[in-house]
Amino acid sequence: MNFYDTWLHREALSAPWMLLAVVWTLFALNFLAPAIIWSLLNGRRPFQTLWERLLPKKNAEDRAPPGAGASSDE
Repeated sequence: MNFYDTWLHREALSAPWMLLAVVWTLFALNFLAPAIIWSLLNGRRPFQTLWERLLPKKNAEDRAPPGAGASSDE
């Protein structure tokens, strides 16, 4: 059976959208690989610092419902 004459090769694998998807995926992996490897070697989650800067953690007082904190009446 000639693989190049099959529907899978003609319509899916050699379609322009599939080739572009493969190219952009490889480009993205190639671009992000140094950051991912660096973070894995340092024992940190990938892009942890970026997430910490974009989404700072709130204080425990900010998360507590009203009236649940220590009162100043004592």
